[in-house]
Amino acid sequence: MQPLGSVMSFPPISTRGIQRRTMHQGEVRARQFLAIKLAAQERLLVDSWRSLEAAGLQPILIKGWSSARLYRDPSRRLLGDIDVCFTPADLQVALDLRKTSPGTLWNADLHEGVPDLPDRSWDEVFARTRLVALDGVQIRILALEDHLRLVCRHLLRSGAQHEKMILDVAATLEAIGPAFDWDEALRGDWRITRWVLALVGLAHVLYQAPIADEHIRQLARCPQWLVEFGPQIWSTRHAKVGGMHYLRNPRDLPRGTLTRWLNPVRASFQLGVLPRNWLHLGWTLARYACLRRIPSLFTRPIKRLIWGKAPVELQVHTELTN
Repeated sequence: MQPLGSVMSFPPISTRGIQRRTMHQGEVRARQFLAIKLAAQERLLVDSWRSLEAAGLQPILIKGWSSARLYRDPSRRLLGDIDVCFTPADLQVALDLRKTSPGTLWNADLHEGVPDLPDRSWDEVFARTRLVALDGVQIRILALEDHLRLVCRHLLRSGAQHEKMILDVAATLEAIGPAFDWDEALRGDWRITRWVLALVGLAHVLYQAPIADEHIRQLARCPQWLVEFGPQIWSTRHAKVGGMHYLRNPRDLPRGTLTRWLNPVRASFQLGVLPRNWLHLGWTLARYACLRRIPSLFTRPIKRLIWGKAPVELQVHTELTN
């Protein structure tokens, strides 16, 4: 008996077409999911904002939706919690409102002041805010000058753990018009300002984000180490894995060390420096390990023995600063 393949002749099957079709279908499903998630968060944002307005509050929305609206396709921007900023008096009212109305602001992080603009007062930031319509509700967001500075500092504080953070910088640069005030965007703590310029340069190098101002283009020079380390740092695969993962996969240890224990972006920012070259970066990481990371190996267990499990607010603060 002859094999079935020799009796019946079939044309060769091209797996490339199947793979392309499968990848296309997966991308379409992913986009549909992100579009649905964006619509759901917009609905939640509108409902929460109406409740805040009814209570007489005037908050400011930061990050999240205010960043996504700058993208050519907002559904491509992954959304997390809703970040809303208040004055100290209004913050207490908002906290009470969330307790009395469980459906209001349940997925929101409430901040006193604007957390990533420490060198700007509430009054001057609020005076520059603008109102954007969403389903009949006026959402108050930051001016582009303040928004650019905020997304840059948020990236630094979190160690550039996700690519969407530098994409937010690139989207902001694309949204800049002739009326954009670079002097206002760069005003403030010079340690933050030089990092803002470096991240503007990084977005220009990686994503060809436009920089119309020739003087800013010359100032926005990004160190080569940041260009090379950036795509490795925001590898989310290593963002939340435990120590046992590296025991089972020792080849992942160098990248895990880079993204978590000795994150060069977070280390440089916490020490208040911007390494100019590889040698300067190595010296910065050595200082960071001696001053911050190695002592924390001994202080953290002691703190846990004394205080037990930290409250949620302290845990969130620790994750952002360490």
